Amino acid sequence: VPRKRGPHEVPLAEALGGYIAQRLEGKTSRDAESIARRFGEFMETEGIGTVAEMTAAMQRRYIAWRRESFAGRKAPDGELSSGTINKDLEVLRAGLRFWQREGHVSEVPHVRLLKKPP
Repeated sequence: VPRKRGPHEVPLAEALGGYIAQRLEGKTSRDAESIARRFGEFMETEGIGTVAEMTAAMQRRYIAWRRESFAGRKAPDGELSSGTINKDLEVLRAGLRFWQREGHVSEVPHVRLLKKPP
């Protein structure tokens, strides 16, 4: 059993990569892999390194970044849907929780999903 490290010690890329490699092994995980790539781009842009840095404020910045990076693409209303962004956030949440359950990190930030329109 690995030693549980604090969220300031665990790279976010490690948690997401570990989730994809171990939990989704053998499954079609193209979506999860592309979402992990987007998080990688965002982490590089924002200088995020560790699990602890994915705070609620940083999650809001991710949502804004996703919407800005989507601007101008074809969509019915010209915007990225909450459902699409929630897929990203669900992978983040699942990856963090999985890494915690596996004993690699002692605690993880709460990931709040967007409300879906009625």
